[in-house]
Amino acid sequence: MILEVSLKNIREFKGITQKYMASKLNISQPTYSELERDKFRTSIEKYEIISKELGISLEQAIRHKVKIFIYVFNDNYPPLEKINIEKALLILTEQNEIIKKMHMNMFKTSKYKI
Repeated sequence: MILEVSLKNIREFKGITQKYMASKLNISQPTYSELERDKFRTSIEKYEIISKELGISLEQAIRHKVKIFIYVFNDNYPPLEKINIEKALLILTEQNEIIKKMHMNMFKTSKYKI
């Protein structure tokens, strides 16, 4: 399953305000709002700040979209049309934790240590 999520969705999910982002970018909140809605482009340096603050790649910040891949491990997830952005981000967080645990178990049982 693949969903495209906006910068606004990522920012809100992380509990970050437009005012905070604007202050990090040294611009006004209304200007940041326009930037977030893809009304204009800014410098690479500002996109680097956005990517760092939101925890996304520079490319995703420039595109103003983040593709989220949701891997269906079982039938517990609702159909795609019933998943809103917040639910998708929660599922992604849950799956990230599952993958971390799987990796930790692999390294515990492996003869190769990090």
